[in-house]
Amino acid sequence: MTFYTTLADANNLNAIPITSPAAFQNHTPFNDNVWIRVANNTIPSSCFDIVELKLVVNQLPVVQLKPEYFITKYTPI
Repeated sequence: MTFYTTLADANNLNAIPITSPAAFQNHTPFNDNVWIRVANNTIPSSCFDIVELKLVVNQLPVVQLKPEYFITKYTPI
């Protein structure tokens, strides 16, 4: 598997893939696409398929905390 930032690159056998997918930083904050080329390298012809991976990062929710909380001992009935 190789990863690309555009569909055109994923289809181009001479394109340079993303060198370190684990360290990839997206271009569009919170929303981006990466194309993955899945190839069968065990046969001489260039047999491959391309799939799109949508990267979506949701913002953290805003949590409303009370100023105080009380902890009590739980006693089963």
